Amino acid sequence: MVEASLAGRAYSALSLDKPLDDKTGGDPVPLVATVGALDSNFALIEDRQCVRPLIEALSPCVRAVLVMRFFESLTQSQIATRIGVSQMHISRLLAQALAQLRDRVTDG
Repeated sequence: MVEASLAGRAYSALSLDKPLDDKTGGDPVPLVATVGALDSNFALIEDRQCVRPLIEALSPCVRAVLVMRFFESLTQSQIATRIGVSQMHISRLLAQALAQLRDRVTDG
């Protein structure tokens, strides 16, 4: 019943030119001036989509190390213990993987 009541009120739209009261005492501004700001996360989404196929091209072992380090926030020592290698080996794997990703992104 509540959904029907809400849907019944949905046919009424505000004009984008309707001035909104400014609570600060200034001049009213039209609704259109308050709608449609740029989303600051678009750049982040673009970056992720750009890097995704590059990460998928890495070996499964290197991808697993990247996930543990950057998504699970494990230290290099914790990763090394988990997969049974030295911390230095993890350090080298991360450095190589990040350099490879960086090179591929800039080659673009």
